[in-house]
Amino acid sequence: MPIELDHTIVPTRHKLASAKRLADLLGVPWAETSLGPFSPVFVNDGLTLDFIDTDEDFPVYHFCFRVGEDEFDAILGRIRAAGIPYRSTVTGPMNMQINTDYGGRMIYWNEPDGHQWEMLTVSYARPPRRDFLHERVIDAPRDRVFRAIGDPTHLTRWWGPRGFTSTFHDFDFRNGGAWRLDLHGPDGTTYPNESVFVEITPSKRVVIEHLGSHHFVLVITLADQDKRTKVTWRQIFDTAQERERLAGIVTEANEQNLDRLAAEVANVSINPQGAS
Repeated sequence: MPIELDHTIVPTRHKLASAKRLADLLGVPWAETSLGPFSPVFVNDGLTLDFIDTDEDFPVYHFCFRVGEDEFDAILGRIRAAGIPYRSTVTGPMNMQINTDYGGRMIYWNEPDGHQWEMLTVSYARPPRRDFLHERVIDAPRDRVFRAIGDPTHLTRWWGPRGFTSTFHDFDFRNGGAWRLDLHGPDGTTYPNESVFVEITPSKRVVIEHLGSHHFVLVITLADQDKRTKVTWRQIFDTAQERERLAGIVTEANEQNLDRLAAEVANVSINPQGAS
């Protein structure tokens, strides 16, 4: 499983007031007591902020929450209703302005104890993804998997989602070579496709640029894994918005493509001269 932050401790002079204030602003649950001397704020299903009273000096912490557009409006409304000053930059005067410099909206405000809260709709630290990443381990050496990709006899039998067939018109499998084909859907619809082979490293890597309205770059990487081959399939779109728009189709289609590739590799044989 991916590494996730589970909880962190927030020192304060008045844990009940601080925990309640933040929970009320964010619109999330909290509790006066929990395990140990904490008043927890349950930010989401995985993250808890544990407020603790202390008389000792403590550093000022900065916490940033990424929220949706509707949540941003709701939380900002609560901040304004509570009369809490906010600003558009991490430092500077409380100008009561919203920062829109990074493709979304963000504000900053301070806890009476000095801690700083930030709320944003688009992360500037980690831009939204433009790619789909899939991996598959195929029970065959790299040469055989590469043959299934680079030989049009094999490629035409597996390229496309489940139920699709293809007709190749041009297939120039070299750096800069053109690839024109028609994909035929199960309902009989034909989808013309035009691509360029940007980079070909035999038995290691193939980079394909798909031209046209759904522009993307597909990077297929082959790596040894014991006596098998790990296939990494990375499809990169021009914008995060385009990725999001197509996610419901592309995610499953890519998995089906890899299913069909794995099945076709079983039909590939390599003789000493490299012919299939």
